[in-house]
Amino acid sequence: MKQKLLDFFLPILFGFATMSSIVYCYTRSDAFVYSVVALLYEVLLFFLLDKLYNLKHKKIRGIIYTSILLAAAYLTVSTIYGITLRTGVTFSSWFYGISQDVNLDYLTVLIFGCGFIYVSMLYYFTRVRYRSIMTLMLAIIPLAIYAKRLDVINSGFLAFIIFSYLAVMVHNRQTNAESGVTVVADRAYVVSLLAFVGIVTIIVSVIPKPTGFSVQEKDSGYLDSLSPFKVGASDVSLNNSDISQRNHGLYPSGEILFYVRMDDDQLYLKRQSYSYFEDNAWHFGDDKYEDIGYVWNEPQVMLDRMSTINKIRLLDYYYYAHEGYDKEYSLTQSMVLDDRYRDGKAVSVALAEGVSSDMYFTPQSVFMVSTFNNYGRELYDVGINGEFYDYYRDKSNLSTKYYQVRYYDTLSLRYLADELSMTSAKWRQILNWCYMDAKYDHSYYDDTDYDTILRQQYAISQEWDDAAQYHNGEYDEYDEKIAELAREITKDCKTEYEKAEALESYFTESGFTYDLSYIPDDESIEYFIFESKTGICSDFATAMTLMARSVGLSARYCEGYLVFEESEDEGWYAVRDSYGHAFVEIYLPGIGWTVFEPTVPGFEQAMYDSAQMGGGGIAAAIKSTGMIVAICVMAVLSILIVIFIKPIGEGVYRIYIKILSKKNPAKALYKLYRHLIKRLSKRFRQDFSPYTPNELSKFASSHGADIGNFKNAFNSSFYGGREVTGDIFEACFAEYKQAARLTAASK
Repeated sequence: MKQKLLDFFLPILFGFATMSSIVYCYTRSDAFVYSVVALLYEVLLFFLLDKLYNLKHKKIRGIIYTSILLAAAYLTVSTIYGITLRTGVTFSSWFYGISQDVNLDYLTVLIFGCGFIYVSMLYYFTRVRYRSIMTLMLAIIPLAIYAKRLDVINSGFLAFIIFSYLAVMVHNRQTNAESGVTVVADRAYVVSLLAFVGIVTIIVSVIPKPTGFSVQEKDSGYLDSLSPFKVGASDVSLNNSDISQRNHGLYPSGEILFYVRMDDDQLYLKRQSYSYFEDNAWHFGDDKYEDIGYVWNEPQVMLDRMSTINKIRLLDYYYYAHEGYDKEYSLTQSMVLDDRYRDGKAVSVALAEGVSSDMYFTPQSVFMVSTFNNYGRELYDVGINGEFYDYYRDKSNLSTKYYQVRYYDTLSLRYLADELSMTSAKWRQILNWCYMDAKYDHSYYDDTDYDTILRQQYAISQEWDDAAQYHNGEYDEYDEKIAELAREITKDCKTEYEKAEALESYFTESGFTYDLSYIPDDESIEYFIFESKTGICSDFATAMTLMARSVGLSARYCEGYLVFEESEDEGWYAVRDSYGHAFVEIYLPGIGWTVFEPTVPGFEQAMYDSAQMGGGGIAAAIKSTGMIVAICVMAVLSILIVIFIKPIGEGVYRIYIKILSKKNPAKALYKLYRHLIKRLSKRFRQDFSPYTPNELSKFASSHGADIGNFKNAFNSSFYGGREVTGDIFEACFAEYKQAARLTAASK
């Protein structure tokens, strides 16, 4: 047992390095526990496979292993199917990171099901048939998984994998040498290894994503950034060093994700909002705010909390009961009675063929969600940030293709905010009056009562408090000069809406430019605002959010999609993966969260042109081609260096020996003799250092090379003390060049 553990130690260590890195890719919080489980499982499998391999009859062990493999495959597939039905998240969606659900059931299947095949291959290529290239392919598996999930492997894991792989190589070389099999890392070996790595690198660079998910993954900043009710979600970085990163992932393809039927000609659909800005990236905020996680409650209560019509009713009731608000009362009364605010506008969303998503994209000020599939209406839920999640999905129909929402018109809400000239102090006064002093007139509203209006007031107050608590810029990191600029822009503004509108207009009036292909010299948001004034929607939205917070507004950076392209079907609009968009929401007193667009006009056309050119456009194609060419050149140069490094080194050595022979022929002869012994030892994989000059001469002669002069000159000089002349050295040097070309095939 002890000897077995020693023999298995390095292969198991290598397997642990790769498997633990994969575990860490899927869960951070439970990585240690699952890594230990994977290690114990690996040790058990190694002993089991070793026991099986040492059975006398090959056919019996083949039948046994095949039976175990088929059983493991059946259990794995059936378990995956059961988990998919239970959770509504497909294994592929989880595996490729399209769904950020930390599904530990799937992780368990990955360890025990896929782990069985992985450990079987590891055992075979390290204990039965030593194949360094195949072992290297096992090391590439976690790197491929990280790449397909658009994630970066931790440098510690990378070093661990490389170290354990090299340790296995060295160990197996020694082991095979003891058994009489020589394994040498000669030039051909290194060349083949470099060629393999180069080819794999090129293939990984150009190979497309899985077709079932490529459309969604290409805009990963929006679709892969965060799934609700999950801790440890990905953050959104403003890293501008690469065009693909500025487009939130890989180059968008321009393919259609979903279709929208709506009454407007342009609409913002939100995917996710973020809490604070740090290290030039937006973060969800669960690491700073313990209570920012999505709030579970009855859907209707959550929707009441966001209901714009309820806010308008409170305003209407206040203006009705107080003098001097004729204009405000007339405005709110007309909106209360307007069917657009009682029934709202409808938006229908139909996912394109082959596209699945666990999230809905909804406009702001939504007050009703209905989801439909072949089995009828489903329930819904809503979180504190306003995102909707299809929680009670029909498990027999895993891909809901169609859903519908109703929402309040954003433009009308902005008009209302402008006309009411509402300040936070006035809004707080109205809420307090409704709660403490109002004597409800039951005849005023026939469809409500006093208790209902009090509950609405409380919910609206809580919504306002949440906005101020989680989106106030408390943890934002940016230069103070941004705040100074924002204060200068809004110095004459009296209301929150006026401040937001002034900040929104600043970018258009100050010479800012929208450019999808621009890569700045400095990636900071300060450089965008004060130097380049050129960027994409994420730069504009980040700048306005930080500026709004610095002047006391509750603001949040949002990501989603812009709907503007009319499709061939009348009344329907097409939304492509390249239409991912970042914008700003600001909480206005008496209104609620309201959309603002700081990106300068004309960006819609740029997005459309990019989609028609295949998303990345010419710049993306050039950049992608340049990257591939660079990889190819580096691979070729590496191979050429390995091929010619020895001939170049030999040439330099011969020049050195010739120069030395002019000054001291005897010393040059001694060095040349020792060098010949080393060269022949490497060529024939045999140690010639114990050979005498006579024995070495006989060996060379048996392979067709005559070094008689070399032998005689060395013996007479080294043992007889005779002088070595230049002519003698030249004759020896000529024989050296002949003997240096000998190989095992020369005989």
